[in-house]
Amino acid sequence: MGKPEKRARCKTSGKLCFVSRDEALRELRSIRANPDPVKHALGYMPTQVYQCGSCHRWHLSFRGATKYQRRRKRKGAKAWK
Repeated sequence: MGKPEKRARCKTSGKLCFVSRDEALRELRSIRANPDPVKHALGYMPTQVYQCGSCHRWHLSFRGATKYQRRRKRKGAKAWK
């Protein structure tokens, strides 16, 4: 089993950088196919990719999240019982 690749981060936003749009879209599809249940419940799921104006590489974005996801993110998670 190989060691995970260390990915560069944007100096402006701190987000992970992807060299191409296709690479960023593959990662987005991978996250959607295997979501982290806690992050998904809180609405921390990337919804799109965009090219950064600062580093000119591609990032995942949470913009465009549904109204419900934004509301849950603002209110925080319910306590586990």
